[in-house]
Amino acid sequence: MTVLLLIIVVLVVFLFGAASISQSYAAAKQAQAAIEAAKAAQIASAGNLVILLVLAVTALLLLAVIIWLWERGTHASASSARAGAWAAGPNARWARRGEEIQETPAELLAAQTQTMMTMMMLQMLQQMQRPQKQPEKAEEYPALPEDWP
Repeated sequence: MTVLLLIIVVLVVFLFGAASISQSYAAAKQAQAAIEAAKAAQIASAGNLVILLVLAVTALLLLAVIIWLWERGTHASASSARAGAWAAGPNARWARRGEEIQETPAELLAAQTQTMMTMMMLQMLQQMQRPQKQPEKAEEYPALPEDWP
């Protein structure tokens, strides 16, 4: 009976040892999986960093190109202004900046006609405002018609 009890105790210790080994093996595999997941996350993080850097460099290059084009346009307009650029405005008639713009006869006539019309209207308004002479005697008043009520 002691032998049987001794065999049972050894068997139970062996079973606990096997369970402990199995538990350690499972914990090791779980740690291995966590390590692999961390490596994958690290690779993904490095990929995200590379994408961010590429986007930042692209944005800086785009900004530099925009500034360069703007500066180029500003210098081009400044140099054309110094080199006898065309005069601006709707009545420039292809004249260079600094040249006197000649008016056409039709424009001169239109301006003179407008001035003449203004002067005629002013004269008519002045004539309308002159006080009319009032008769001094009653006999000078116009007579009323006979059928006046």
